[in-house]
Amino acid sequence: QFQYPALYNLYKNKKIHDFFSTAEKKNEVIIFMRLERVYTKDQLQNDANSHWHVDTYHNTNKAWIYLTDVNLNNGPFNYIEGSNKFSLNRLIWEYLNSIETIFNKKITPFFVKKNKSQILEKKKIEFTCKKNSFLIANTHGFHRRGDALNGKIRDTISFYTRENYYKLLLKL
Repeated sequence: QFQYPALYNLYKNKKIHDFFSTAEKKNEVIIFMRLERVYTKDQLQNDANSHWHVDTYHNTNKAWIYLTDVNLNNGPFNYIEGSNKFSLNRLIWEYLNSIETIFNKKITPFFVKKNKSQILEKKKIEFTCKKNSFLIANTHGFHRRGDALNGKIRDTISFYTRENYYKLLLKL
């Protein structure tokens, strides 16, 4: 609070809290914030976030304020529109993925296999934007960090919520 007052004020910003409250459909949300620099090496092939994935099995949101312009060269956010919505196909994918993960510890849950990734690539939306843009997304939907050229940088302030879906609310 005292060491970085501008960041603290941003963290307490009412508009950002209102965006998350609306997205989460809750009056009170706990938001986490961090500074993030993405420096591209090996065209992000060793960056897990550059592969199609979902963050968890329930609705959750992330937002970014871009401190640098985002273009096709420095890895724009990629998203599949509507992929956060319930469907029978999604339910089956999550169920089979959870079972496979139990029996094969080498599999990372929530990541899409290569054959399905190729299908998603054809449906992606790439979000390019100017610095100081604000982007919020439901990361229960399929998303990834976009392709980037080596040596490119993308700076952001990222915000996220991730409540334990099975938490107990106890009032004493």
